[in-house]
Amino acid sequence: MNDIERAIELIKNMLPEKVSYANLVGASNCYGDKYVYEEPEPYALELAISSLEKQLNNGWIPVSTGRLPEEPTQRVNVTLKNEMVLEVWYINNAFKFHEPLGCGGLEKVNDYNPVIAWQPLPEPYKEGE
Repeated sequence: MNDIERAIELIKNMLPEKVSYANLVGASNCYGDKYVYEEPEPYALELAISSLEKQLNNGWIPVSTGRLPEEPTQRVNVTLKNEMVLEVWYINNAFKFHEPLGCGGLEKVNDYNPVIAWQPLPEPYKEGE
């Protein structure tokens, strides 16, 4: 285990458990519960973990970590099990790509060649900055 991996492990052990937002605000009968930290500091720890993981994996986030894109609909790069890299959509908790031959639809990435890692698309180049 290298220093970055050790730091990630130590910081993850510092994170408290997330709590139900509905219970936190006294609305326990809400549908679609979300889990949050009670204090702001753990979010800074998550940011530190994310930054260290980018250094460790060249920006790739293994799906096995359980971390998936935060936005409900966004384009991301993925690495498939066969090591092919694609730009796909992450929609409704699934990685999807455009059907071949421009059929216009989106097709879910199949289980035979699953996504093993993903990364956000880079910011576009801005001339003069």
